[in-house]
Amino acid sequence: MTGKTIKTMMITVIILLLASGLACKLCGPYTAPARENKTAAKTWSRTQICESTENTAPEEPVPPAEPESSRRVVYDSLGELEEDLSLPYIDEAAYEIIKAAYTQIDFCGEFEKGNPETYEEYQEIFRKLLRSEIPYTDMETGEKIYIKNSTLFDDLPSELERCEYSFFDIDGDGSQELYISNLGCKGCFKYKPEEQEIILWYLRGFWCTWDVLTGTGKVQYQRNGQYFLFYQYDENGNEICNTYFSFRKYNDENFVYLVRMPEYAGKEKESVPEELKTQGSFELYRGKWYFRINKEQYEELLDLYFGAYETALEKMKEVTYTYDEFMGYPAL
Repeated sequence: MTGKTIKTMMITVIILLLASGLACKLCGPYTAPARENKTAAKTWSRTQICESTENTAPEEPVPPAEPESSRRVVYDSLGELEEDLSLPYIDEAAYEIIKAAYTQIDFCGEFEKGNPETYEEYQEIFRKLLRSEIPYTDMETGEKIYIKNSTLFDDLPSELERCEYSFFDIDGDGSQELYISNLGCKGCFKYKPEEQEIILWYLRGFWCTWDVLTGTGKVQYQRNGQYFLFYQYDENGNEICNTYFSFRKYNDENFVYLVRMPEYAGKEKESVPEELKTQGSFELYRGKWYFRINKEQYEELLDLYFGAYETALEKMKEVTYTYDEFMGYPAL
């Protein structure tokens, strides 16, 4: 190999080295591309939830990673929602919207005795019912059932003399209905003169232990001093509106007070204004929006409910009788 050849090779190597260094300076060091995160959790933003309809159940959300900018909005069940102590409170403006809606509800019931021309006639018809001389009709099956054979009210037939009997215009049709109660055993009977039959009024006749009749078409539900609901019904037992509020106690310092906006039949989707949904929590199971309020706000709303309840108990006494009184038996 000649000296000229060696010199040429050295020059070539130097040129290649210089070119490589220049490329490094222009392009920078090599960096591997970021790996796509295919397992990123999906969260529901407030905008997505507020724009969705309550009939379309969103997927189960994952608690957001940045609670400062977003938070969990969707819950599978009410129990799960109640257990979230991090649930934020609504602001004062939102509470005023809810409060205004509640003050429009007429919680106070009426206890009108009904048409005086039918009073004695209907009383005698219901007396025959209690003596098992005539049956009532199960509206679901069409079956005619005598009180003595009824299983709907558990031990009612054997406890008739221990029951209380409220007799007034319960459904608002102007005539009298009969409400029977004995602790958890309750029922309301309605006479239909056109068909000359007696039927069970309200929820196909089923009253749960915590239901309380508080006037014409009005029923309150009170469970364990923790859940409070109100229902308004028309004369056919169809729900007109309802309200809900509850609390969950964890210890002396931690409570979760919840309330729903009043709902009106056929307008459930319209019951919650869009501006409220930005502060609410959505429960998938019932398809309802709930709002966390503080203790003072909760007690203010509950006063509307209990004020009507206490008034109803006093008025109810005027149309309520013992078994002997209602049956017309002479006092011993």
